[in-house]
Amino acid sequence: MIKVDRLKEFVRDVWKSCTGADDDDDDAESIAESLTEANLYGIDTHGVRLLELYMRRIEDGSVKKRPHVTITTPYPCLHIVDADGGLGAPAGFRAIDECIKAAEMYGMSMANVRNVGHAGCMGVYTRRAARRGYIAYAFSACPSAMATPNGKEPYFGTNPISFAAPRGRDDSPFCIDMAMTETTVNWIWKARNEGRPVPEGWALDASGAPTTDARDVLSLMPIGGHKGFALAAMVEVMTSILAGFVEMNKKRNRQ
Repeated sequence: MIKVDRLKEFVRDVWKSCTGADDDDDDAESIAESLTEANLYGIDTHGVRLLELYMRRIEDGSVKKRPHVTITTPYPCLHIVDADGGLGAPAGFRAIDECIKAAEMYGMSMANVRNVGHAGCMGVYTRRAARRGYIAYAFSACPSAMATPNGKEPYFGTNPISFAAPRGRDDSPFCIDMAMTETTVNWIWKARNEGRPVPEGWALDASGAPTTDARDVLSLMPIGGHKGFALAAMVEVMTSILAGFVEMNKKRNRQ
C-alpha cells in the first residue's frame, strides 16, 4: 500500500530529475495527476508504470522534456493547443481548463491539441470538467494498432473515447473511457512482460491469424467488428484531420 500523495511526489521527483524542471513545474504536476488518477480508477496500464516509458522517450528525444505549450483562440469557444512535441498531460489539462473557462461564459467550448505525445488516460480530462459541473467528451488518435476488417495490417490506432458527466451527489462523475479496440497496446505490453496470454478474439499476428500469444501480436481487433473500425475513423477525423494532419492512412510507429 502507498498513499496517493506519496506516489504523486515520487512521479514529480522523477520528472524533475529527468527534465531539470523547477520545484513548481506545472508539467510535473500534470504528469503526476494523470498517472496516479489512472491507478486510482484501476486503469493500471495507463498509470505510474508509464513513467519509465515517458523517461525513455525524453532520453531518446522523441518527446521534448521542456516543451513550450501555446494556445490560440480563433473563436471564443475554440482553442488550438500546440503541445510543442511534449507529452499529452500538460497540454491536455491546459486544454480542458481553457474549455471550462470558456464554457462558464458561453455555455460550451472545444479544444484541439496538436503536435503532442502520449496523452495517457483520457478520462482524467473529462472527469476534471465533470467535477466542475460540465458534460465533456475527449478523443485521441493513436499510432496504428487496430486490425482492418478482413485485412492483416493495422490501420487506425486504438483511438480511445471518453465521456463524463456530473452525478450531482458526490465528486465521482459518471465516466466512460475506452479504446475502440478489444484492449489497449499498453495492456498487450504488460501481458508480454508478465508472460500472460491474450484472450481469444482480441488480437491478430503478422499473418492476420488470431493469436493468444502477446509476443506475436501485431494488431488488435476493433470492438464490435466493423462498427468499432467506423468509430475509430470518426475519432481520426475529430482529432488528426481537424488538427491539420490529413494523412489519415499514414502508418505510425507504435514503439
